[in-house]
Amino acid sequence: GSIDRNVTQAQLYAIFSQFGQLEKVMLQVDTTTGLSKGFAFLSFKDAKVANLAIQVMSGQLLAGRSL
Repeated sequence: GSIDRNVTQAQLYAIFSQFGQLEKVMLQVDTTTGLSKGFAFLSFKDAKVANLAIQVMSGQLLAGRSL
C-alpha cells in the first residue's frame, strides 16, 4: 500500500522479484481513469520469501512514499 501513482506494475515486479520468484504482481488501477489506486497485490511462490520482502520493504521509500 501507499504506492505512488507513477509507480508501474513492471517497476514493482523488478523491485520485489529481487527477493525471490514472484507468481504475480497486480497493481490496482481505477478502470475509469486508468490511474493507480496506490496499492498492489503480490504473490510469491515461497511464503518465506514473501515474509522477507514484507520485513525488508515495510517502511521503505518508493518514489518518495513509505510503503
